[in-house]
Amino acid sequence: ILTDSKSSEGFKNLVNDKNTVFDLFIIDKFLFKKMSALGNIWRNIIKIIFLPLQIYILKKFSKRNPDYIYYAHSMYYMWLCHFAKVKFIGTPQGSEILIRTYKSTIYKLFSAISIQSSIFTTCDSKKMARRIYEISKKYPYILQNGVDTNLIDKINKQNGNNLKRKNEIVSFRGLSSLYRTKDIFKAREFFKETSEIPIRLIYPFYENSYRKRIFPLLKNFDNDIGKISKNKLLKEFTKYLLYISIPASDSSPRSVYECVLSGGIVAITREEYYEDLPKIIKDRIIVIDLKDKDWLLKSIEKAKSLNSKKFNITNINLNRFDQQYSFSIVYEKLKLHLKSRNLSSNNKSFL
Repeated sequence: ILTDSKSSEGFKNLVNDKNTVFDLFIIDKFLFKKMSALGNIWRNIIKIIFLPLQIYILKKFSKRNPDYIYYAHSMYYMWLCHFAKVKFIGTPQGSEILIRTYKSTIYKLFSAISIQSSIFTTCDSKKMARRIYEISKKYPYILQNGVDTNLIDKINKQNGNNLKRKNEIVSFRGLSSLYRTKDIFKAREFFKETSEIPIRLIYPFYENSYRKRIFPLLKNFDNDIGKISKNKLLKEFTKYLLYISIPASDSSPRSVYECVLSGGIVAITREEYYEDLPKIIKDRIIVIDLKDKDWLLKSIEKAKSLNSKKFNITNINLNRFDQQYSFSIVYEKLKLHLKSRNLSSNNKSFL
């Protein structure tokens, strides 16, 4: 692992003795203590300021390790690999392609150049693939960011296909304006039938200013869980009536798949990824319209009906969602590219 950040903005340092980690210039001390809208802007400024230094460090590192191929996960690292002139595969995040390339011409230009200079790029949806091609004229591979299907299966077996779920609503995406968590609380107050149902807030990250606007909406029976481990999250997906994911823009959300594969019923706003899912997954997803003030009440009633039906993960082709299978496809495609471009077939080192 080669990184410029280990712990910042409220995130714990996840590096352990099993990891081999090399440092770029670590920027953690320059960042805010908590995530916020202002902190996001500041982080981007800091990254741009230190980009020349990071390029210099990566170039030195690549000279010491000339046979390495880099796996750049997120657009910033793709920029870095491009300017350092190293061989790399790129996987940008959904919002980087679907939101930022529309907001900034410079960002779009740098991203297009970096995509063009990659060995190849992967993304997780047709929606992203179209935009990547629009800005770079280079086709990416569509490849789902895989989930740990073995862990999900293990937890499902421990749960024993328990159909008794607690009458609670769970919001499990980021706590920011993009994910429209506030809309869940607003919808709960429309009807007496929904106003007393608890909401559990689970989120991998939060924007501090948005979190402050949400907290006054919590009732004494609601639960602010915050960030939890993957193991605990998957267990949460086996316990409750309805899970909600309603971001303003979505590509192909791994956490939604984890929830459904764990037996959960998920309410989503209509996104293109939904149309490409197998029927057995679609049948566990409720597509809602936020303009309909009854959307939460209807979702709860539908979830009660769906939760009464047994769900068997073994009926699904798990290769489509499995993280090890996903990475094996990346590796196979890399070998083909190395062969077609007459690069050394011995280049098997990854960062």
